[in-house]
Amino acid sequence: MSLDVVALCKNLIAIDSINPFRTEISPTGEVVIDGKEEEILAYCEGLLQDAGFATRRQDCGGGRQNLIAEKGEGVVSLLLYGHVDTVEVKEGWTYEEALSPVVRTREVDGKAVETLVGLGSNDMKGGVAAMLCAAMKAEFDGYKLKVVLGCDEEFWSLGSHCLVHDSDVLDDVGLILVPELGESTVAPKPGEMLVTLGRCGRAELVIDVPGTGGHGAEPHRRDRVNAVTQAAYIAVAIEEYSHTLPVYYPFPGSQQHVESSALVTRIEGGQGLLSIPDKAQIIVNRVLVPGETPESAQDDLEDLLLQLRETGAIQPVSYGAQEHWPSVSIRPRPTPPLLPYCMDPQEPTIARALKRVKTHGPLQCGMGLSVADENRFGGEAKKPVLVIGPRGEDSHAAYEWVTIPSLHRLESTYLDLIQHGNTILPIETT
Repeated sequence: MSLDVVALCKNLIAIDSINPFRTEISPTGEVVIDGKEEEILAYCEGLLQDAGFATRRQDCGGGRQNLIAEKGEGVVSLLLYGHVDTVEVKEGWTYEEALSPVVRTREVDGKAVETLVGLGSNDMKGGVAAMLCAAMKAEFDGYKLKVVLGCDEEFWSLGSHCLVHDSDVLDDVGLILVPELGESTVAPKPGEMLVTLGRCGRAELVIDVPGTGGHGAEPHRRDRVNAVTQAAYIAVAIEEYSHTLPVYYPFPGSQQHVESSALVTRIEGGQGLLSIPDKAQIIVNRVLVPGETPESAQDDLEDLLLQLRETGAIQPVSYGAQEHWPSVSIRPRPTPPLLPYCMDPQEPTIARALKRVKTHGPLQCGMGLSVADENRFGGEAKKPVLVIGPRGEDSHAAYEWVTIPSLHRLESTYLDLIQHGNTILPIETT
């Protein structure tokens, strides 16, 4: 089957691969992360097989799978990676509208441009369509081309976790190309292609805040501590503390920077009854820059709580003879938190790839503010990663769109990178 990139993108959008965002514990104690990627994986698998790729599935548990396709021979591989799940249909459009792609003209960068509107068009079925079209059309020699379509990027990044830790797929990979959107502090000029060379990491921290309880008619008793009030003091302090966190400059000689941050995303406590709240909990989203880890972020928050103790802003709670203070932990999750990473644009493989990309027009390198599967590859596997996606907006929102010219340009760019892979890839991997 021969499809152009726009037709393929339309077909991918029309397939429901919405992530259920549901995690359950099976009767045997297994963590099961539900998904809905089988139909879209089967469709893409057929296309790749028709193009001469050998395919197989990687079991990620609970029925979730990655699709792995390979073609060619060599001691080193070029990997194209994309995820096929999407977020749910957001308020503002219907399920039928979201899965019925339409072409609309809109003003983009001061020009009237044709766009393709549909769920996942920008995140990231447009990129996957361009990647697949390029892979199926390319002629290459001297290395192996791998294509991986991953599951569950939008929730726990289960697919990329399994790919990195439960397979040998990355062992011979010299470069990974990902056609994902690259949200960045950089605002590319019209006509410039954004190349994302790194991403911030992310961890969620939990602060458990104890209170004494007690009858709500006596809130001013000196021996009473309201857990909700204590949590509110801590939340305000975190907002101030966030402005003191590290700033990271990813590229030598450039003023471009990213900032780590701490955001309170939830406070829970009390029952709304005539009782002094005896416990509360704060969830903190912590953006990590290179050099930071979930553990270092936990240590930083513990230091903040210690400062609040020393200034008397928060009080201990005594249960019997033992004092209890607010405590910090890393929020449990079925896959590890995503670590920050940043590629050096002068690293030989990256530099050679960027040189090829420049033949398709001007580019701007940036560092992504949000986490994605690439954090697994660059942050955990320490593999060279280039993120080059299409031009679009409104991901995770109603009427998400991608420009049709950028899909064609992206396909052409990936086709060129594949066809010149033997001059870009290292002779041997480490």
